[in-house]
Amino acid sequence: MGSIPSVTDCRSHLEGYNITTSILSDAWITDERDNSIIPFVQTFTGNLSAEEEITEYYSGNGTDSLILNRRNINSITSIQYVNYSGALGAVSINSVVLIAGQGIVKAKANMDEGLYNILFSKGNKNIKVVYKIGGTVADDIEMAIKKLTCCAMLDNLEGRTGGGSLTVQGFGRQYGDKGKYTNIRARLYRQALVALRRYQSSVVGS
Repeated sequence: MGSIPSVTDCRSHLEGYNITTSILSDAWITDERDNSIIPFVQTFTGNLSAEEEITEYYSGNGTDSLILNRRNINSITSIQYVNYSGALGAVSINSVVLIAGQGIVKAKANMDEGLYNILFSKGNKNIKVVYKIGGTVADDIEMAIKKLTCCAMLDNLEGRTGGGSLTVQGFGRQYGDKGKYTNIRARLYRQALVALRRYQSSVVGS
């Protein structure tokens, strides 16, 4: 697992583009990361700072898999069949596998597939799932935070230094009113969103 990227990590990432960030203070970068970037990332992933237990109800689909609403799942606490009067019975956690990066709970396959039993019977909100999210930072989330923080740093640098041209290793290019870091910012932003969209759901951040 990863961690929240440090100020040094973010500076080093931009050094790979031959961009010096000494004009920016550690305090400014930290504030931007903690109060702007991380809250934005958490709209995709849920809480990154503390583990949280979620209880949700799902409609069984008659297959061996159940797709949960969230992606950054640490563990499944319990799965129960329910009806209008309450729980009918528990599903053994040992009988399922959590595919955390995809938010999928899948029944373990029997050795003899011919005797395979469907686990998640069809029904309307007939399955209660309790699971834990947050408190950890996956490697791809760490990288997304780093790249988005770098985007903010480039925006600040551009505003301070002005100009619309960039010269790297003897090659110069004029960007006009767009700003000299426009292409780099766009690339970093796209790369960050590719990672974060894997965690996107209809309920995170609501």
